[in-house]
Amino acid sequence: MKNLKNIRINQKDRKAITIASKRLKKTIPVERIILFGSKARGDDDSESDIDLLLLTKRLITWNERKAIIDSLYDIQLDYDVIFSPFVVPTKEWYEGTFSVMPIYNEVLREGAIV
Repeated sequence: MKNLKNIRINQKDRKAITIASKRLKKTIPVERIILFGSKARGDDDSESDIDLLLLTKRLITWNERKAIIDSLYDIQLDYDVIFSPFVVPTKEWYEGTFSVMPIYNEVLREGAIV
């Protein structure tokens, strides 16, 4: 899998993703953050969102989900970006139903570890 440092992405988005990653790691029990979708592929446009797969140590609570949105809010305003976080427990991602879904292979093929 690629790394955020090794993909072609504009500096503004890279900075927003880096700040978001640090903040999310302090907010929820995240084990890994993976950028996927058009930003990871390099075929994004000015309207593209930033798709982030958040693999967590456990199922997170509704309050933690709200904390994710709250923690990303000002970054979105400051950098004029839109984050689309997709939160899944790590075990469920690799061993559960997600492992047979098309998004799983898309992330493996195109994703970039943040």
